[in-house]
Amino acid sequence: MSKKVLTIIPFFNSAIHYGNADLDISLDMLKNCFYHTYESVAPISDQIVVSFTNKEVMEEIIGKRLSNFWPMYFPNITTDLLPSSFCATLLQHGFPHDYVFYTEPDQVVSYENFPSILETIDGDDNVCITPHLIQQTPVEKIRNIRRFYKNEAGHFYQLDYFQHSQPDSSWFCLNDCGTKKEKYNDNYYINTTKEEAYSGSYICSANFFKNIKFTFNRDDSTKYASGWDAFNKEKSVVLKPIHNNFFNSYKLSSWQYNNITF
Repeated sequence: MSKKVLTIIPFFNSAIHYGNADLDISLDMLKNCFYHTYESVAPISDQIVVSFTNKEVMEEIIGKRLSNFWPMYFPNITTDLLPSSFCATLLQHGFPHDYVFYTEPDQVVSYENFPSILETIDGDDNVCITPHLIQQTPVEKIRNIRRFYKNEAGHFYQLDYFQHSQPDSSWFCLNDCGTKKEKYNDNYYINTTKEEAYSGSYICSANFFKNIKFTFNRDDSTKYASGWDAFNKEKSVVLKPIHNNFFNSYKLSSWQYNNITF
């Protein structure tokens, strides 16, 4: 009997709090992002559970009749606390799956060999794997971004840039160069800082997920639920691929966020 993957996605409302910035994304854009995200995770998911605070958006997506899609409605939860409330509710109700893949509604997931990712998790129940987070940014913001990450928490962050079809924007992947990389195996290294442990997505065993203590805090709440809480779990080993293209997620709304933040 094959093991099953539960994918969970909190669907943010139009206004999202990111600690040092409030990002207002149009719901139409966020819905378009979500459909791309769904298409990227559907091939690896046995069930996709999506949480909503907006009933109209939920009913519209239900009308699309997406395969293996299961909605959950949180009418009394603010968007910034939706991720942690969503995860806590899943833990309370339980689920029969063997793995949990958490991701955000505006991230397209890419991977080279998904079965090998699951094999790595099978080998160590304390392992959680995060993809590289690839972001888009206006080219005029690159200097400010480099300056910010060079000073952040005393670490120097390397920004690996990728060519993009639009001349006024660029894609980049953030890597922490302030600490020595500890190799886990030929495909992964171990994250040693919570900043790099955040990728907006992660995959782990069901047992790992069930032992995460989720933080209910408006400041950086999305980062806690989508990486930091897993990093802070006792005995956790949070891995990231050595090669960028092995497992990554493209943040489709990052252009707007980087534009207003930097």
